[in-house]
Amino acid sequence: MRGILVSAVLVSLSFSALLLPSRVDASTKINAMPPIISLLLDENQLGSAVTRPSYRDSANIPELSGSMYGAMGEHPVRIASMNSPWPDYADNGDMSVDLYFPSDISGKRPTVFFISGWHVYHSERYRSLLYFIASQGFNAVFVPYLNVEPMSNLNILLTILDGVVAGPWAERIDTSKVGFAGHSMGAGLVFYLAQQRSNWGAQGRFLFPMAAWWGFHLPATGNYQLPANTNLIVQVNHDDSGTDPRQNIDFLLHNNVDAERKTYLYLPGDANHISDHHVSYSVEENGVYYHDALDQVGLHRPLESLMRYSFEGDTQWKSIGLPDPGDANYNVLHTTNGISVLSTDDPLGNHVVPVPAEQDLEAAFLCSRDTNPRWKMCMPCKDTSRDQAWQPCQ
Repeated sequence: MRGILVSAVLVSLSFSALLLPSRVDASTKINAMPPIISLLLDENQLGSAVTRPSYRDSANIPELSGSMYGAMGEHPVRIASMNSPWPDYADNGDMSVDLYFPSDISGKRPTVFFISGWHVYHSERYRSLLYFIASQGFNAVFVPYLNVEPMSNLNILLTILDGVVAGPWAERIDTSKVGFAGHSMGAGLVFYLAQQRSNWGAQGRFLFPMAAWWGFHLPATGNYQLPANTNLIVQVNHDDSGTDPRQNIDFLLHNNVDAERKTYLYLPGDANHISDHHVSYSVEENGVYYHDALDQVGLHRPLESLMRYSFEGDTQWKSIGLPDPGDANYNVLHTTNGISVLSTDDPLGNHVVPVPAEQDLEAAFLCSRDTNPRWKMCMPCKDTSRDQAWQPCQ
């Protein structure tokens, strides 16, 4: 179902870690740090220890470390699993739900619910990203599902989420502070899930869709609504022909989230860091999981900004993932530690953001074709200018 092409845009590989803000400088973060228990949880008490993913970069860019945003956190991580709360999945070991959590912190913690991509049943596929969340002191819940079932029956995912919250991990999950993240098909599902569980996240809420495939169960021709405190980063890759980048612009623009709370995050990549549909996947060799500079700057860094800002009110670092006009990394290709990213809440006004011509897209993505599930909300329509205001396609 997916057609993946690989290309890249060369960018500067200069090391600029000295320009990175340090987490330890943010007093609001220090004051918000949770209590630490003196001993790690015993192996028999809950889950098993997870080895910290290794760092390897094709351009030999040094790893972000210590107090730098985007660096792996210092909390030890464990993983626990439970049978899926969805009855049809309960006896299917491939459908078990995984919890990555910081094992040196007791009590309820803010939680990120991660919805997997098409046909990805095991959390190891996203090991580095899930580990990163837990290493920062938060929970990451990995939610798998069978193929296309949620396209027609979203009660599957809602039942799983409700069962996880009320299940054996209830004393660890704080539903007043939540994030909804996902990749590919899972990214296209998080918008609806956040709407349906709008009572979660009253004290902090964000969405982080990565390379979203389609926006499932959203209005065909209008805005979708999210709670007022929602923070949103729509992440897209440079060469991802399996998705339509125009619909990701739709996801950003056509909702009620304030402009200062949302941004479009484009990763151009380069010859050593291919920015395609697989960016969020972990590289695994002989049981060792790896991440690189693109993962750190393009995914970990904005995600940590979302978590710190949403869960801890860390406004000092909002500009990392949610920059405003006037911030150094807004609306320009901004290079950090050798990796360039573009953050903007106005992607149509910035021509660095690639919006391909209609004739260059796969046939299934043509705005005028009824094979596109969101054809009435595809922008720009047919041969109209990319700068033209959004309009339904006829």
